[in-house]
Amino acid sequence: MKCVKFVSLIPNYFEEDIAIKVKIEMDNHIVNCQSCRKKLEERKEILDTFKYMLEDEEIQIKSRKDEIIKNIDKSRYTSSIVNKTFYRLYVKKGAFIGVVAAVFLMFIALKYGGNIYNTAVQYSTKITEKDKALDKPTEKVVPTVTPSLSSTVKINFKELSNPTEEVISSTVNSSYKKELVETLNKMKQLPQGVGPWRIIYCNNGKLMFYNYNHMIAYNYNEKEKGIYSILDFSNLKVAGNQGSQVVDFSPSADGNYVLFGAFTSEPDLKHDRSLYIYNVDNGTVKEIATNFNMSADNVIWYNNDNDSPAKWVVSAMDDNRTVIWDVDKSNPLRELPSDVNGISDKSIISSSEDLKFTDDKGNITKLVTEAFIERFGFKDSNTLIGIQYMAGMQDLKLMDFQIVEINISDKTGKVVFEP
Repeated sequence: MKCVKFVSLIPNYFEEDIAIKVKIEMDNHIVNCQSCRKKLEERKEILDTFKYMLEDEEIQIKSRKDEIIKNIDKSRYTSSIVNKTFYRLYVKKGAFIGVVAAVFLMFIALKYGGNIYNTAVQYSTKITEKDKALDKPTEKVVPTVTPSLSSTVKINFKELSNPTEEVISSTVNSSYKKELVETLNKMKQLPQGVGPWRIIYCNNGKLMFYNYNHMIAYNYNEKEKGIYSILDFSNLKVAGNQGSQVVDFSPSADGNYVLFGAFTSEPDLKHDRSLYIYNVDNGTVKEIATNFNMSADNVIWYNNDNDSPAKWVVSAMDDNRTVIWDVDKSNPLRELPSDVNGISDKSIISSSEDLKFTDDKGNITKLVTEAFIERFGFKDSNTLIGIQYMAGMQDLKLMDFQIVEINISDKTGKVVFEP
């Protein structure tokens, strides 16, 4: 997406009816365009300020409305000396009625006994006190304010005490391990790339992230820590190196497979793109459709809950058709099997701009990092995991990144892996 088009769409960005595809494309654009990101943030600040002003104005209008009604009532009765009396009785009708009732009860009390008299006095006192309270000046109404940010904590990552000895996970067999080492050596010669590494999956001990032409699968279990799969899609028909076309991914819930392809909403771009299925464990890729506009929002993974391991079926839809693929049998289907259910990915991935956490007392703390990390995955309920480029290095290469973790409760960070 070009900057001119992005700026023209900024007013639509905050509307609920904005197309999902357009919003995704805008989010991808501001990852690498600081100027457009700043314009979007300025627009949000203006809208937030305007919203608060409207809420404050509504309160003032209500207060003014009560004052106007009171003045109207006053004008009805203050045209003459006699009417002033009626006006005072009207305003203090509660006290007047109370006094009349008290006199009546006192009369009854003199005839029927002291208990009723005491009751009447108590009732008259309560009425009078209530009326005095009503006569007090109205206190200024303070608008309810949404809980604001209490503090911002900058996370400094503790460096590895010892360099990573084994980059490849122990789960990888010897033949595939050799292939991974060769691929890593080639990647270490490549430049940094256009943008940051982006997380697409974080669950079941697996972390997947990509940078335009490569996707890496990393096992974060302590005993199996290391890279266990690499996908190079620079020669595939997904246009991963074009700024306006981006690769979109949809992993299966267990992280064993990934459906991916090019996604674009700009009609003037060449539609030379295919849809692929990737076996993460053995690194094999298969083209399952051509001329397909991939969007993860239009992908559903299915399996039979009784299958172990899961036998997956995946369906993907674009503007022209729906593709249904039997992953286990590696062939297309005309319709979904009757014995499968849709299974969603349980990964929790958050933007670095959304790292705000509220404690038991309602205090909100935002976590920030020195190096830019676009996305964090929740390794568990108290641990975030992300990928950052190494700070302070000149002429960064593609593989000059670190996998880092943040302890949310302690607000501390550490580097856990370097390739």
